[in-house]
Amino acid sequence: MITKSSRISLSDKDFITAIARASVQGLVTVPHIAAELKTATRTVGLRLGRLEAKGWVRRVKRGVYFILPLEASKRVGGVAGDPWVVASALFAPCYIGGWSAAEHWELTEQLFRSTFVVTAANARASKQTILGNEYRIARVSKDRISGFTTVWRGNIKVAVADRERTLIDALANPAWVGGFRHLADMLETYLASNECNVAKLVKDARALGRGAVCKRLGFLLERYDPSATRLLAVLRRSISPAPIKLDPLVLAKGKLNSIWGVLVNVTLE
Repeated sequence: MITKSSRISLSDKDFITAIARASVQGLVTVPHIAAELKTATRTVGLRLGRLEAKGWVRRVKRGVYFILPLEASKRVGGVAGDPWVVASALFAPCYIGGWSAAEHWELTEQLFRSTFVVTAANARASKQTILGNEYRIARVSKDRISGFTTVWRGNIKVAVADRERTLIDALANPAWVGGFRHLADMLETYLASNECNVAKLVKDARALGRGAVCKRLGFLLERYDPSATRLLAVLRRSISPAPIKLDPLVLAKGKLNSIWGVLVNVTLE
């Protein structure tokens, strides 16, 4: 711990060394460093601003900085090692979801360049590039930050949607996994896996309280697992008559499936 008497006289190199110990994947926040060094946030902010001008750190957003590698110059951008860890630090409360979670659980073979983050934080833009990493941000209410598990990324735990939550989120918002066709492929892969738990999937779908989720799930479940008659009956009791599109991203209206109240506006073959 840096003492009160020594904190002001730290050289740039010693200051960087001190704050690096408190960093997460090279990321530091002004309030946290101010607390570590027992000094004013304004003092820390000014110091980090000067170090940014010298090429020692890069400002990620207000109050958040990334410590550049020692060999980096002003012309060379630092790239944080793990975009999941960076996301968990910048967008908390959040979890990794959408296509990124689908890739993690091997529900899809499609590769996406950006990392999908579900957050309750005030993220202004849905597409962001931070430290060389591309992010797709989906904002939700704080009570939606649930249904996730934690995984180790190096020595840091990161929240990621579990298999069922990944599918439920996609049933609510097919765009989160690239559209309904990809969602259908993911569900088919899930049903064929050893980790499949259809009862939990149906329970989680109903718990979300969105009829569109139950309609899309029922339509797909009847197609890929018609023997699940009891669970299909449970889903039917959870839907309303008002029709919804299978894929809200597709302009075509589609033909009505009256059993599930869905407008089949995409082909799945």
